[in-house]
Amino acid sequence: MTLCRAGTREPISQLALHRAGRSAEAVTIYHQRRVWLSSQLGVDPAPASKRLHSPGG
Repeated sequence: MTLCRAGTREPISQLALHRAGRSAEAVTIYHQRRVWLSSQLGVDPAPASKRLHSPGG
């Protein structure tokens, strides 16, 4: 249950940081989460998070 809740907030927190002018911080968080998800759970970030991180997203 906790993972699901955290997963739903993942793109929202990145978007909030970006809109607050803290884009570099948002990218850092994305990379940290991506590495953790891959190494610990063997999964990728949520599609919404990937879209926010991609160019033009």
